[in-house]
Amino acid sequence: MPFLRDRIRALFVLSPICSLGSLWVLVVLWLTAAANAQASITTLFTGIGSGNPGNCVYFDVVVPSGDGVLVRGLQVHLNTIVNTPGTIEVYTCAGGRSGNLTTPAAWTLVTSGPVTAAGWSLPSAVPIGEFYLPPGTTGIALRAIGVTHRYTHNLPGITSYSNGQLTITGGEATNVPFSGTILTPRMANVTLQYDSLLLTNLGGFNSLYESQIFFDAEVFHPRGIVVNGLDLHLDSNVGNSGTATVWTCAGSRVGQQTAAWLWTQVASGPITSAGSPNLSRAAIGSFTLSPGTSGIAVRVTGLAHRYGNANNVDTNADLAIRGGEVLSGQFTGTLIPNRFVNCRLHYSPGPSLLSNFGSGCVATAGSFYELFANAAAFDFENRAFTMIRDGSGFRVQEGGAFVPPLAGAATLQLFDDDETVTPTLAVPFPYGGASYSQLYVCSNGFVSIGNGNGVNYIPSPQELLSAPDASWRVWRDLDPMASGGGRVRFEQRNGIAYITFQGVYSLGGTSSSAANTFQFQFDGNTGNVVVAFGTLADTSSQLLVGFSGSGPSLPGGSRNLSSALVAGFVAGTSDLPLTLNATAPALGQMIRFTTRNIDAQSLFGAVMLGLQTFPAGLSLAPQMPGCFQYTDGSVTLPLFLGGAATQTTLYATPPLLGLSFGAQAAVYAPAVIPNPVGAAVSNGVRFTVSNY
Repeated sequence: MPFLRDRIRALFVLSPICSLGSLWVLVVLWLTAAANAQASITTLFTGIGSGNPGNCVYFDVVVPSGDGVLVRGLQVHLNTIVNTPGTIEVYTCAGGRSGNLTTPAAWTLVTSGPVTAAGWSLPSAVPIGEFYLPPGTTGIALRAIGVTHRYTHNLPGITSYSNGQLTITGGEATNVPFSGTILTPRMANVTLQYDSLLLTNLGGFNSLYESQIFFDAEVFHPRGIVVNGLDLHLDSNVGNSGTATVWTCAGSRVGQQTAAWLWTQVASGPITSAGSPNLSRAAIGSFTLSPGTSGIAVRVTGLAHRYGNANNVDTNADLAIRGGEVLSGQFTGTLIPNRFVNCRLHYSPGPSLLSNFGSGCVATAGSFYELFANAAAFDFENRAFTMIRDGSGFRVQEGGAFVPPLAGAATLQLFDDDETVTPTLAVPFPYGGASYSQLYVCSNGFVSIGNGNGVNYIPSPQELLSAPDASWRVWRDLDPMASGGGRVRFEQRNGIAYITFQGVYSLGGTSSSAANTFQFQFDGNTGNVVVAFGTLADTSSQLLVGFSGSGPSLPGGSRNLSSALVAGFVAGTSDLPLTLNATAPALGQMIRFTTRNIDAQSLFGAVMLGLQTFPAGLSLAPQMPGCFQYTDGSVTLPLFLGGAATQTTLYATPPLLGLSFGAQAAVYAPAVIPNPVGAAVSNGVRFTVSNY
């Protein structure tokens, strides 16, 4: 399909690059090392549930075996406006959380850290002090202070997340830490970053000042490991300081202990004695050990090692520490055999064989709103705005008019904080690729395409943006059954459904000064919507005017409507950017590319592969502002769209072990994508071919 290939590749300004035939040949030239990082486990960051400020989420972490893990990083999902500061406290409960959620004495505060809200669906980083999780099950409680957790609920059958090393299970929440009603099930939206540990026997009683100890490290993990920390057993007084230095050699250390030219220094740093039998932390940099056996040499200056009088082996699922000898000098002196290192290694798996990076585009805002302290600040009375259906979104502009209900208009039976459904629409209302034969009306001034948005009387931007069903809102605390007040009316004329709040009193109102008049018009013929205003009661209750598409929306829809509507703006039915995910490439298996958030009016698309990736992204402005190129796009796999929002593409893993390459998706939808090219691109994905 040359036209497809040329059209998609025209999105990028490409330098001459290799052909499809050479793509799998230039292995050595393009094999690059990914940045080392701690291991991590993530549940998900798509939750829309939340509690009160200061709430707690609970879960268990299962460490299956070995010497436990050291948690060194934390990310959480917050239901708090971007840049709001707060604190996250971390508590643990030995043996698990079951039966202990409302028992404060069962929990121990192990660390805490400041947090700044990153926004909905985004991880907010918490710089915490490290804490230890032993083998077995440990309960975790995360308490939010000044901010609010967001979590996932109602996921049938999904009760745990595992990465093969750790498992996060279960989940609950309480609005008051360790007290009150237990909300269940609630899956915490969280990432734990950690190091695995291997602890050798610490019973050594031999020591030698400024000695160099040798051992072998056999790495079983297929990606190798990154050693992030080293703790040593020292025979020196508390507070004495020195330097620890680490060397490695290829293959076993046996027979190489005095061949200094075979060794490479990989790390060095200060160390202060914690006194025997405690372990002392060496502040060394990280270093990598490849799969297989490497010789290790560790020397301390200014201090004395303690070590065992044996030729031992300590092992876990990822690596083994074997054998050992001691030299009094640096690769010189008389070799003392059968001396086993007393240490603890902190490590994480080597670079990932599959990683996503960057972000997709184009994310047209799927929401807009203005929050008023009260109607006295509202400056759009006796005016209207129209949302003109334009592809899968709307062009929003001032215009339209209030249409007084006819005498025969039906009255919708709505009580305080109530919801009802309209009669069947004569012409179903089209929205987001579907048609709706009924609409859901809330007594508090909003209309939705479904019944999942609740009946909350407190206007909340966070709730608007996380609403599962698209809704149009003039949202405040109203009472359509108040004595003397107006009612909510419904009628249809020429395929247009009119829902009118006619003189409805604000809650507690007793006279016409509390009356609110406004109207929603849903045109089934065109998909257009008009929101028209009469007068609104000047009461102390808050007011939110706006719209949000179905599902979670990203922050950023707040605007001054009075001025924005004069010029007009575009609102999408969703603000999720084009996204690409994939399975890891293994020899003899197919790679499954999954492209999501494809607009229904996209004409065609492709997944583009290339040997070169651009981790920071190459800007595609001005033709595609806000979009970035993440791979050179040498090979194009067509996407056969057919109007579906998600597409899967299969591709055979290249038969070259260790080959690194990248991928990125693109779609062409000039009718709805608001840039000169009419195209959108996804995040990048980077692969390394493995044999598993």
